[in-house]
Amino acid sequence: MRSDVLTIAPASIPQEQFLQSESTITCYSGAAGAGKTFAIILAMLKYATKMNSTIVCFRRTSTQLRQNGGIWQEATMIFKQLFGKMVVIRNRDMEIYLPEYNSTIKMSHLQYLSDINSHLGAQYSVIIFDEATLFDFDNQILPLMGRLRNARVDYKPVMMWATNPMYDHGIMHWIKDYYLDEEGIPISERSNHERYFVIQDGKPIWYNNKEEAVAIHGDAVRSFRAIKAHVTDNKPLLKN
Repeated sequence: MRSDVLTIAPASIPQEQFLQSESTITCYSGAAGAGKTFAIILAMLKYATKMNSTIVCFRRTSTQLRQNGGIWQEATMIFKQLFGKMVVIRNRDMEIYLPEYNSTIKMSHLQYLSDINSHLGAQYSVIIFDEATLFDFDNQILPLMGRLRNARVDYKPVMMWATNPMYDHGIMHWIKDYYLDEEGIPISERSNHERYFVIQDGKPIWYNNKEEAVAIHGDAVRSFRAIKAHVTDNKPLLKN
C-alpha cells in the first residue's frame, strides 16, 4: 500500500466503530452528511487487504452507482491513489481487483427483484448495501445472508447496511425495539451495542447475551449492531 502518498482514516467516531465492527451485520445509520459512503469505502479497504476477499457492494440502480460523486467514482479514486499500479480497475464490470491479496470488490445493482437471482449461487465474504432502505428487505437483503460464505478467508463473512432507516422498512423493525426510543430517535447509549439473533420464520429472535443464545441455538446464532451517525460527527465536512 502506498501509504507515503495518501493516508485514509475514519473522520468520526461512528466511522471508526463501523470499521472496527466484526458483527455478522452492522447497520451504519445516519442521514445525509453522516459519512455513509466514506464509511463503506473504509470497510472495502479493510477487507480488500485481507487475502481472498470477495466483496460486493449494492446500490439499487446502476445509474446510482456511476453518478458523479457516487460510490464507484469515489472508491476507484481512493484505490488508485492508495495502490497506484498495484490495483486493477475494470470500469466496464465495475470491479476493483488487488492482485497482491487476490481480493475483488464488485459493484452491482438490484434494480429489479429478479436481479437477486444472479447472486443466489455466489459466495461473498463481505456484502454491503449502500442506502439499504432502497432495497426490498425480505426479497433482496435477507436472502443474501445465505451468501455469506467464503472458506478462503480468515475472518467470518459480514454484511453491512448503510442507510437512514425509514419508518416502514424492514430495517426499522430490526432496530426500533432496542436502538430507538418511543419517538424513533436513536438512543445514544445503545449505539454500537452488539446483540445476537437467529432467524425463524423470516423474523429475528433477539438475545442480549451471546452465551444464552448459543446455549439454545448453537451455531445458528449471528451478531448485529446498529451505529448511530450524524452530520455533527463528521468534523471534516463541517469544517469545509
